[in-house]
Amino acid sequence: MNPTQPKISYKQYTFTINSTSIIDKKFELPSEARKVTGIRLDSPDETLLATRGSCRIELSNRELFPEEFPARFLMFGREVSASERMHELDETLTAYNLKMRFQDQAAPSSPTLTPYSVTIIVRYET
Repeated sequence: MNPTQPKISYKQYTFTINSTSIIDKKFELPSEARKVTGIRLDSPDETLLATRGSCRIELSNRELFPEEFPARFLMFGREVSASERMHELDETLTAYNLKMRFQDQAAPSSPTLTPYSVTIIVRYET
């Protein structure tokens, strides 16, 4: 590895959705992180996350995705190669926090809530 080339690392944070109330989460990014280059959402039950979930995401106290941003736009299907399953970012960190406001809402295809987990995956350079 070239010593001037940044090292790419990943960090994931998981939480459970078990109500339709708004869930505010705050995560600390690793202190060695210098820049966030990608982000994505995932769930073992992708259908529930894609049809019911919306979120607001802040990185280093700066809004990246606004209130009620559809979670499905930050997800990637299995048909996308693993190396391309990230929403590309180029965010230099000024604070090491990631804030997420998540909302689960009933959808025509899934009117009742079955608890599910959400994982937010962050790709960063050190």
